[in-house]
Amino acid sequence: MINEIADVIGTEGRAKYNEFTKHEDRDIYKGLTFWSPNVNIFRDPRWGRGHETYGEDPFLTSKFGVAFIKGLQGQAKYLKLAATAKHFAVHSGPEGLRHGFDAAEPLAKADERESEAVIAAEHESEAVIAAEHSDVIVAVLGLDSTIEGEEGDAGNSQGAGDKPNLSLPGRQRQLLERLLAVGKPVVVLLASGSSLQLDGLENHPNLRAIMQIWYPGARGGLAVADVLFGAVSPSGKLPVTFYKNTDNLPAFEDYNMAGRTYRYMADEALYPFGYGLTYSSVALSDLQVKSYEDTATVTATIQNIGNFDTDEVVQVYVKDLESEFAVPNAQLKGFKRVYLGKGAKQTITFDLRPQYFEVFDAQGRNFIDSDRFEISVGVSQPDARSSALTGVQPLQTELSLAGSQTTH
Repeated sequence: MINEIADVIGTEGRAKYNEFTKHEDRDIYKGLTFWSPNVNIFRDPRWGRGHETYGEDPFLTSKFGVAFIKGLQGQAKYLKLAATAKHFAVHSGPEGLRHGFDAAEPLAKADERESEAVIAAEHESEAVIAAEHSDVIVAVLGLDSTIEGEEGDAGNSQGAGDKPNLSLPGRQRQLLERLLAVGKPVVVLLASGSSLQLDGLENHPNLRAIMQIWYPGARGGLAVADVLFGAVSPSGKLPVTFYKNTDNLPAFEDYNMAGRTYRYMADEALYPFGYGLTYSSVALSDLQVKSYEDTATVTATIQNIGNFDTDEVVQVYVKDLESEFAVPNAQLKGFKRVYLGKGAKQTITFDLRPQYFEVFDAQGRNFIDSDRFEISVGVSQPDARSSALTGVQPLQTELSLAGSQTTH
């Protein structure tokens, strides 16, 4: 889909360029160089431009980024336009400091003033009155472009488009508390381009569901309604970690990755990278891993054991068990979306290339530095929180690149 979207953008961009040049209009933003895609790694949830990226994982970003570039430029002899991937050096940092910030020298902690209240008291009272006369309460909360975005574009003057924390802004938390107190089932539609948390209200007995809708666009409401009313099963997976808070994260201006993203964090996530529910249930079985020198083939079977037809995303993670240069946690190295009718099963195959087993040293050199790896296949990453949320335990085995291995 990413490739198809970019293909349409590329065709439209070339058509507009042709018309502009016919009229000798060669102004800025009317050429054939498109400043896209944004391949930054979304390293810190406070950054206001994270929704421009493909998330916090390098593997996921590489797959989506390449597909987008090929779609924009086309596959013919001549490019439809030129994709200019950004930003290769030292971004995803504080928007307000980006023109003079030295990433090698961490600065003092940023000012964490609260955002302006975005819900007036009278509107809050109206919402509660409407809720009292409803069977189910659907609360649309979160952010918009006035709070998070690029410096100069967002109206968030205090943060220059960044967030001071992960809480709902203004009086939104107060509104949610009052809606939950009505005593009716509450569904929260959470709009944002980044991680948010509800300050513990996630566990309120009247909060029956949270649906992360991001910034869904002009027709997004129809898609959300299809999911809410059961016309289609949700099947998305989080491309970023939803943290419980920022207490144990490094300062925003500190580019150290310790504690950041699912690959480095030691704390339990609120909602982990790779997590997402459907209306059905699945079971995994028959994991087999075979290695041939420095490559491997992974196969597993997934079956829909629930009562709804659904898509599901099968994910493969690799953890280096020996190298001193390895990241602390397992890393995504493969994913496939499959459609499973009620009762249906499929066997999925993944090819793990040599570079999927590589590490990087302090000088940026990449190489395979271990013989032993843990392979995990599931519908989430292989952490305890994901297993508890999904009810599905990933299949796991150890792989030795020195010899062939086949397991459960």
